[in-house]
Amino acid sequence: MFPVRPETAERYQENMLDVLLHIEANLTRELPLEELAEVAGFSPYHFHRIFSELQGEKVKEYIRRLRLERAVYRLKVSGDNVLDIALESGFKTHESFTRAFSERFDLAPSEFRSWLEGFRTLAGGKDFSLALAGLSNDNPLEAVNKQAQVVVEQQKQPGMNMAFVRYTESYESVFSEGFPHPWEPLFDWAEIKGLDKESLNLIGICHDDPLLTPPEKIRFDACIEVDKLEERQNKVNFKRLEAGICAVRSHSGGPEEIANTYGTIGLEWLPHEGYCLSAAPPFEIYTYEWVEGNPQRQDTKAFIPLEEVPH
Repeated sequence: MFPVRPETAERYQENMLDVLLHIEANLTRELPLEELAEVAGFSPYHFHRIFSELQGEKVKEYIRRLRLERAVYRLKVSGDNVLDIALESGFKTHESFTRAFSERFDLAPSEFRSWLEGFRTLAGGKDFSLALAGLSNDNPLEAVNKQAQVVVEQQKQPGMNMAFVRYTESYESVFSEGFPHPWEPLFDWAEIKGLDKESLNLIGICHDDPLLTPPEKIRFDACIEVDKLEERQNKVNFKRLEAGICAVRSHSGGPEEIANTYGTIGLEWLPHEGYCLSAAPPFEIYTYEWVEGNPQRQDTKAFIPLEEVPH
């Protein structure tokens, strides 16, 4: 990065996260450079330069990548037509979406959907799941079919106010020091606030498919439930997880493997009982207990938000 004082670099990072969160919340509409620069508190010229330095992508490239990755997910889990998915993902026309999709994945959106439907058919009856081991590094749209028994439930999840810390790196890197290392900044913050860290509700939000998104660009939010939303405090931000119906499955592997469980649900879930998978990011809730001053993970539940099937 261009030379700046450490405290300035930290401020740039914090201001840029405000911009990234703004983009995520408004991905389906136009996002003028001037608007994003205002959120960051920079002039448009300096904002564009700082964004590229910090993110490794130009602003338009970053927004386009997020829109494409959102569209891939919607093609997998939604019955909407390609044009509706294109518009919902922030593309202006069917043609611009198909061109961007084909440039990245070397096939058209309609071809991908046809391939996916054939893949599901090969899985056989409803007693089997389609376990998505991952989208391969060679071909991001190549899936591996593993048939296995699985239990996926539907559950109403209440809304939660959350404090969170954002990580942008691979899930393996996030959890390289084990559970619950990603939440330690929040434990420190909670202690300053006089909260009992041994009773905190730990949540993780996975924004990206690790074999679709480059590892260094994967977004993970380590969250704790709080009573109320506050203004950002250094690295600690705040947001609300809205109430809703979710597809829920137990996760038996390590936290760094949670994306495989999300992939399994995402590929196998077919719209039923009036619900289909929504575009909201999946999340996990950890059950743990403290043993000799250290938290030990007991159970992990994976949640994927659902939405009503349009009539």
